Amino acid sequence: MPSAINSKAEPVTGNTGLELLQPYLHDSSVSELSTILKNSNGSSFPRLHIHGLVGSSVAMVSAAVFLEYPAVHMAVLPDKESAVYFCNDLENLFGESSFSFHKKRVLLFPTSYRRPYEVEQTDNSNVLMRTEVLKRVSSRSGNTFIVTYPEALSEKVVSKQYLEKSTMKLKRGEAVDLDFIYDLLDQHGFERVDFVVEPGQVALRGGIIDVFSYTNDYPYRLEFSGDIVESIRSFNPSTSFHWTGSTILRLCLMFRTGSCTKKGSPSLNSFQKVLCSGWQILH
Repeated sequence: MPSAINSKAEPVTGNTGLELLQPYLHDSSVSELSTILKNSNGSSFPRLHIHGLVGSSVAMVSAAVFLEYPAVHMAVLPDKESAVYFCNDLENLFGESSFSFHKKRVLLFPTSYRRPYEVEQTDNSNVLMRTEVLKRVSSRSGNTFIVTYPEALSEKVVSKQYLEKSTMKLKRGEAVDLDFIYDLLDQHGFERVDFVVEPGQVALRGGIIDVFSYTNDYPYRLEFSGDIVESIRSFNPSTSFHWTGSTILRLCLMFRTGSCTKKGSPSLNSFQKVLCSGWQILH
């Protein structure tokens, strides 16, 4: 399902995936399909039916079209298992298996809950993936391939406006009350723990707050001197290794579907509505 937003794709170099895609990139059928999508300009995408593809050739044709026509593409697979396999095929073809989450062009859009339709039991890692997709869509960032399945699409999402309002920005050297941040994270459903290991957790020790946001690959450690943010550093929760410090941190206080019964909860929209708001999507 590609959209009509034009953006330039980054070339895939130095991996065997590109070599495997070469026959498809030079195939007349793939070129014809890409040309049809480019010429539509988002006004009225034609209904296209592609047959004769088996196994990973579906992913290869999809990857070739994505490179020929860089935009926002979305593939809807029958179920979660097939979506994960398809996403893995694309990552290998693009050489992105070892990339950090925010640098990947291929993103999986899963359900946020652990078990089908048990919305109270959310999976924080899935919430992280859903949040990243929503960020890309809300910011209209082109050159992204979204892979999903019907169950994930049926789960409603927050609006772009709520996502923006739920992002807190902290700066090094800024004066802010430590207890205020801790209480705010607690109000937005962050779990209080001794050590953070997954998205949606926060830990407080003296003048230090460790928080794992829904939009970061790793947790961040905020060190305070009184009410002044003295340092902001990301770290690996497995090894406690700290990376270079940052001057600004954006924390997404992401709303989770499972808490939609709470007073003051925002209204939810279907993911299709979020996509179609200013976007032209091929169904």
